Amino acid sequence: PWDVKLQPGGGMEVEFIAQALQLVHGPVPGGQCTRVALAGLRDRGHLPEAGALIAADWLWRTIQSMVRITAGRDAKVLPPAAEAAVQRAARLDSGSLPATVARRAAEVRAAFERYIGPIT
Repeated sequence: PWDVKLQPGGGMEVEFIAQALQLVHGPVPGGQCTRVALAGLRDRGHLPEAGALIAADWLWRTIQSMVRITAGRDAKVLPPAAEAAVQRAARLDSGSLPATVARRAAEVRAAFERYIGPIT
């Protein structure tokens, strides 16, 4: 569950949305940074759900960093201490991280299917 880069609705899908929409609507200055690109696309009126995608991108990168710091680059497990740190950083209640991950992934997947299409 902590492989947030490659999971359905994960980091790769957030990045792909940002890149694909820049190809369609033109580049965003500073758009090499996913969150800057998403915000720029929102500001141009092309991505109303950018806030949810930015929040997901931030959460995915926080989780990835904590896994790498605490368990190593190739680990797929988030140690309890790291999970607690992510919960604090994300200002989540105790035990709500898995639910938040699932909700964010569903939001990303819905946006991906809206702008890119379903994955078959």
